[in-house]
Amino acid sequence: MTTIECKNLSFKYEQDYVLSNIDFKLKTNSLYVLKGDNGSGKTTLCKILTGLYDNYEGEIYLENRDIKKMNRDELLNLIFYSAQLTPVFSDTLSNNIFLDSKITKEQENKYFKMIKFFSLDELEEKEIIDDGSVSGGQKQKIGILRALFSNKEILIFDEPTANLDKQSIKKLVMIIKKLKETKLIIVISHDNTFDCIASEIIKI
Repeated sequence: MTTIECKNLSFKYEQDYVLSNIDFKLKTNSLYVLKGDNGSGKTTLCKILTGLYDNYEGEIYLENRDIKKMNRDELLNLIFYSAQLTPVFSDTLSNNIFLDSKITKEQENKYFKMIKFFSLDELEEKEIIDDGSVSGGQKQKIGILRALFSNKEILIFDEPTANLDKQSIKKLVMIIKKLKETKLIIVISHDNTFDCIASEIIKI
């Protein structure tokens, strides 16, 4: 079972602490919703977990290993972080979603189902897409699908509904509800969208 444990975690930018004495333990088959005011450190926490920042105080254990003793590749083999702003590269839709991963026949079949589910059919018909040719909502869906097809044990979604319409939000809730049966999922959210399916709500 995959676990993340934080003990007395604190982090500061220059002199100001954005995280102070945070304690929690997360496990697989669960959805954790991180909530807090703007600037409370939610995104910072996720960047710490993915190895972007290592100058924190306290301890973080991933599968009982101190993450300061793990290199970033090891962390990223376990964790996929879907950021608020999804970069889109000048390439096909499928390459934007799978990145450098090889695609199996099973994944290919699932891919076509998911792009239809999330109404990305029109982008699939284009030979090339880029950052300027897709909407904010489409970028967000591409980021979500990157996470889904990453096959990582831990999925982190940073404000995944920010640019989605109501119908797409309902679809995302359905997907995450299913995913939490086998994954450890962290969602940063400013609203109550995921509260009804959350295993735990963590306020920061």
